[in-house]
Amino acid sequence: MIALVSGLAAVLFYALGTFSQGRRLSRDNEVESAALALGRTPLLWLGFLALATHLVNVVQVIDTDFGLDFGFFKIATLFSWAMVLIVMLSSLRRPVENLFIVVFPVAVISILCSLFLPGSTRPITHLSSGVACTWCSASSASA
Repeated sequence: MIALVSGLAAVLFYALGTFSQGRRLSRDNEVESAALALGRTPLLWLGFLALATHLVNVVQVIDTDFGLDFGFFKIATLFSWAMVLIVMLSSLRRPVENLFIVVFPVAVISILCSLFLPGSTRPITHLSSGVACTWCSASSASA
């Protein structure tokens, strides 16, 4: 249940962020850069809120009651979280918010697929938490 709620919340936040960035990009070039910089802060807050709820979702869909589920769509959600994290952290130093219009919908699609499409893998029950943590961090580092 937590996976569903956190996933749908992340989808909502990503959708709002995509819509907000789309509106910013569609405005005329007459808008001054100060006004654009002012509109950047709510977008970043939406992105980090989506990122936090997405992380809760990633943990919930991979670490199930039956073991660790490393199915295709579950790992795709982990990869999309890592992509959004990299773009969000990069946006703190450089103005790369235009990438939000691409990575946010990718995250939405991966979350929805992990929640609603069935996987064909069986959860792994014999991994220790240290091995699983190492495997997940290595998977997200390769994204």
